[in-house]
Amino acid sequence: MKATELSNLPVHPSEVPAGKPHKWALWLARQYDKGPRSLELNLAVPRQDAESSFERALRLVHDVYVKKQYIAPRPSGLHLNLFLLLPRSRTFMIHVGHRVIGTLSVVLDSPFGLPVDALYPEALEQLRQSLPVPSEEVAMLSQLFWDSTDFAPLEKFVNLESTRIGELTAFALDEAFQSHTVSSASISLELMRTSYKYSVMAGVCGYVVEVNRSHAQFYERFWGFKTIATGRVFPADQEPAVAMNCSPLELTKNFAEAEKSAGGIESLLLLKQREHDVLAAAVQVPLMSADTLRYFLEHRFHPEEPSVWERAAPPERAAFEKAYQPFGYDFSWAHHDR
Repeated sequence: MKATELSNLPVHPSEVPAGKPHKWALWLARQYDKGPRSLELNLAVPRQDAESSFERALRLVHDVYVKKQYIAPRPSGLHLNLFLLLPRSRTFMIHVGHRVIGTLSVVLDSPFGLPVDALYPEALEQLRQSLPVPSEEVAMLSQLFWDSTDFAPLEKFVNLESTRIGELTAFALDEAFQSHTVSSASISLELMRTSYKYSVMAGVCGYVVEVNRSHAQFYERFWGFKTIATGRVFPADQEPAVAMNCSPLELTKNFAEAEKSAGGIESLLLLKQREHDVLAAAVQVPLMSADTLRYFLEHRFHPEEPSVWERAAPPERAAFEKAYQPFGYDFSWAHHDR
């Protein structure tokens, strides 16, 4: 795309016409042209190491959410829960050197449920009932992504009958970058695209996300999400949160339009070269060994804070164990008297 064409693009999201999501992506690309070239996309793999990328991502989410008053501060400084430790949950991150500057997690639906189930049970159940077994178009899209990454589907990973919904959650950007549209916009785009491809490869036929109402317009206008329920009120701004839904076909159309319109904008594809390796790692299931999983479940990351397993109710523990049964993980330690 010529520089003269770029100069005619919107300079702020408010100037993007409704129904023209690819114009938004082009705006991101133009901003990205001015941004840093040292960003790196990666999968945050849980490891028994306080300096692991996974724990660094959890700390970023905790700090951002506490500041926005979405959650109460925890002594450990980690936003860790059972959902993020499920076999097919994945946490993607973008970092500069050792510093995580953006992260987004995907939780795939299962008998364990989704984080938004706690706040919008009726809306989520209606959504599950309304979503058919993945359509031919979604199945073909899933296969297309598998073929384009030249690694074969794993039988234990792809289960089109049960996945149905994927939730985008634990999204956070480093405070130092949030005030700079150039960086925050490009980081958001890259995390969204990678998360979307991962979940489509898993057979997802519907996405959900919970956002502050003031952010809902962004998701609706640029990605095609629609509000399905209104819930809790965030203390920081007294605005209600909303649950939103979008189909992979809608996102596919928006991403396709963005890439087609972007043409030769090199910056839009800057991190795409890492996408293949990241997705190849993401579809390996499970990511954690039994020992590492046990560490994250029962370890107290601060003396004054109960472990994730201690905070879980008995039905949650039972459902979580069931999620790992196909992989033969031993939970006998969890039933010993403490």
